[in-house]
Amino acid sequence: MDLITTAKDGLSQLDVSEKVKSAALANLQTWLTDPAFAEYAPQIRYLIEAGKWDVLLDSFYQVIPFGTGGRRGPVGIGPNRINAWTIQASAQGHSQYLLRIYGEEAKRRGVVMTFDVRTYSLKGVYSDDIPNPVKDLDGWKLARAAAEVYAANGIKSYLFETVRSTPELSFAIRHLKAIAGDMFSASHNLPPDNGKKVYDEFGGQLIPPHDQALVDEVTGNVGSIPTAGRAGTSEAKLSNWDAIVGVKGRMAFGESRNWFVPYYLDVGTGESDLTWQAMGGIGYSFGWGDVVAAWRYLDYDMKSGKKIESMTFNGPAIAATFHW
Repeated sequence: MDLITTAKDGLSQLDVSEKVKSAALANLQTWLTDPAFAEYAPQIRYLIEAGKWDVLLDSFYQVIPFGTGGRRGPVGIGPNRINAWTIQASAQGHSQYLLRIYGEEAKRRGVVMTFDVRTYSLKGVYSDDIPNPVKDLDGWKLARAAAEVYAANGIKSYLFETVRSTPELSFAIRHLKAIAGDMFSASHNLPPDNGKKVYDEFGGQLIPPHDQALVDEVTGNVGSIPTAGRAGTSEAKLSNWDAIVGVKGRMAFGESRNWFVPYYLDVGTGESDLTWQAMGGIGYSFGWGDVVAAWRYLDYDMKSGKKIESMTFNGPAIAATFHW
């Protein structure tokens, strides 16, 4: 007897409507045969062979709802659970919404992502003897999964490396002038849960009518889910011409006027959207010349769509100038 037939016989024992059972079986068929879900198939096979019909029904009878605040619920395997696929489906719908509303601006400004301390560690549901893609699943892994989808849609991602709170996400969105933000958390839900909450460019949750527009996009218009490649090499070369204007000088101080503060500032545009640099430090004049210790900062914001969209260089400099 094949797995779907076994699952059909097992689910028939449950006291739920045929519509719910049919939906669960259809999703089970997809997750067992579609290559996109290959990493989940061994655990699904285990659940069927172990006769965990209640778990299977609840995990597969629907796609986990996406509400006005985002998507959250129990972590697990299936479309009605939080896992990499359901998070990436949310990110794809969010990407489509952002590109439809903001276009190229969404790609340039990007999305900020933070996460809390939740890590899936519930025992007794899945087999410990075979690979389990949701074992130890945490906010960092979910955020990385979402970032792959944003990147595949050409949208820049800002991802914190460690746990952050929601207020810090709100600040970061506004500070970085991002187009949106995601918090990977299940808020007040039970510890085994996780999820993804969406924030707008002002650092708050979406309000009408934008909230419903996002819900409609995620629940009604997501088809295939592209992801950025995780391996390989890419080469990017850049030549750039800009016109700049600036100011340069030094301010002497001290009784002997030998000490001075050198400064330099310029700003420009051209092939880049904006470039600027600043330099400041401290120097001392000797009879033979000057010695200067300074810090220089150089920033480029390139045109959207280039492989290199921004570059920043900064660091210390020590110099000696000789007078002849």
